[in-house]
Amino acid sequence: MNVIIIRAAEVRTIEVVSLSPGAGGAHRASQVIRYRGFLGIECYSVVLDASVRDETATYSYSMCPPIGYAQFALPVRRFASIYRRWVSLITPINTLLHHSDRFNIDVVVGHHETLECIKATIKISDRLNSKKVLTLQLPLYYGNSTRKRRIEDAYRLYLDMIRSCGDNTSYLTRLAARRLDSTTEWLYVKTIQRLIDRFDLVISVSKAIEMDMGVTSKNIVTLRNGIGFEEAELNFLKKLRTEIRGSADTKKPCAIYSSRRDVSKGIIEALVATRLIRRNIPNFKLIITGRSAGWYVDAIVSKLIERLDIKKNVWLAGFLPRTEVLKLRKSSRVLIYPSHVDAYPYTVAETLTMGIPVVAYRIPALTINYGDIEGLFLVDEGDVEGLAQKVVEVLEKGQVDVGLPRIPTVRDVVTEEVALLRRLVRE
Repeated sequence: MNVIIIRAAEVRTIEVVSLSPGAGGAHRASQVIRYRGFLGIECYSVVLDASVRDETATYSYSMCPPIGYAQFALPVRRFASIYRRWVSLITPINTLLHHSDRFNIDVVVGHHETLECIKATIKISDRLNSKKVLTLQLPLYYGNSTRKRRIEDAYRLYLDMIRSCGDNTSYLTRLAARRLDSTTEWLYVKTIQRLIDRFDLVISVSKAIEMDMGVTSKNIVTLRNGIGFEEAELNFLKKLRTEIRGSADTKKPCAIYSSRRDVSKGIIEALVATRLIRRNIPNFKLIITGRSAGWYVDAIVSKLIERLDIKKNVWLAGFLPRTEVLKLRKSSRVLIYPSHVDAYPYTVAETLTMGIPVVAYRIPALTINYGDIEGLFLVDEGDVEGLAQKVVEVLEKGQVDVGLPRIPTVRDVVTEEVALLRRLVRE
């Protein structure tokens, strides 16, 4: 007869999470809360999106039972994205907790850098007189002037494309909003900094976050292992790597863009690059997968595909189950990843592990976490012509050697986090 010994909980936590399918931050959060209980943590969750009912979320919540929810007092997501940041800043948060006084909570952990999560974590921890921790999976703002300029350049390109599509009203509205953002950026940053100073500990998943924000703080700790794979997942990706090896010469000249369809993720640059690639490779095909950033960006993407005359070169596959995305990635020769906003991208780790080369911008999230690994080709951020030329070179070369990135297991990641939580509780 087997006897299972379960240790008494050393730390009790409330985990403030969003498990919306398709979001990288949600994927990491679901992994972390599933492992908490195995490492001496008694955890409960407060949900930021109570409507999520997919299989992954259900399993994660079974390991970290929900005891409430949190949301803005106003439907912030219904506001246009150009106004959402400021609406989020001034809108109070509503929370509902069930019997939380019974649990003697030690720490409240927020898993996302969104204002909704930050405000909810602070409000719940103040109510329960618990310590508060925030996990940063992306920079909260960009204090690095060079990085900030490059991101602004991406938005200027987006605005130029809106104007080229004949939507002058939207162009002027968004131009005014961007100028308002830039002139009031100092106020937003000051407000965010005051909120962050209220946390007992801020956990960063990558050194790239501090570099992009341009800050160092005694309450920010960067994990050695920011992201991880499940062992079964890692073995599956390595199996695909074996199947893919040596198949480049038999594949069509096809690339995949596998990220959110958003300006900050480089969707506009990927389309412009496709037009440039087609000059050298007429039958080039770009597959676009990932979540939508909003109906208006999707409308501009569709118009731009027609305007650039690349309708035959682009397949808008949209948001798909992960198994389907991996199938499409397996059939592709290269991943185009012109992202401006990242910390430790899963997509790049998965793709390199599969043995597929990646062409991307030279941003801290990639140079710090993946370095000069074989098969990762980096060009200057915002250099769309360089991006296109590098893709052409990879496709014309045929078989490309791709190094295997050193990615730990999820258990390693959570073990490091749990050690930080235990230390915090003992202080």
